[in-house]
Amino acid sequence: MRWLPAAAALLLVCGCAPAEKKTVKTPGGNITIEKQRGGARVSASGTDEIVQIQPGEVMKKLDLPLYPGARVVEGSQYHAISKKRGDQTYSARLEAAAAFEDVRDWYQKRLDTKPVTVSVAGKRTSLVAKTDHATGKTRTVMLSAKRDAKETDITLILVIGGDGVD
Repeated sequence: MRWLPAAAALLLVCGCAPAEKKTVKTPGGNITIEKQRGGARVSASGTDEIVQIQPGEVMKKLDLPLYPGARVVEGSQYHAISKKRGDQTYSARLEAAAAFEDVRDWYQKRLDTKPVTVSVAGKRTSLVAKTDHATGKTRTVMLSAKRDAKETDITLILVIGGDGVD
């Protein structure tokens, strides 16, 4: 069942969302995609879980440092809620006119944790993540070097664990 929200989010990222509202029945539950101002709302439900993914202004909620001069990519801010578990996820994508290494090192210092960096087909990607067990918050920064190596894509993700939300 956990794959439903990921599949639905992939539909949004690929621009495959329908014009108004569409529900797709799957063996594990239903995925509903509704077009909204600024994006789409995705709900995945099954016998034991309901997950909603919707666009929204999340930059104030992210609780993550912003790389100096980075700009938010239009339409990239999302808020996801797992109704049963109570997890909430905030996500936004940014672009920075800075070298990959500079951005990675900056986030490593701010989050005080070592990044994991890999290179796939010549494209460098890095993940910097830290969990605060006292608050239940996990802060994650994913970085990808653009092909010209002078710009970096930044994805900021904040996951807040919970026992259920209204």
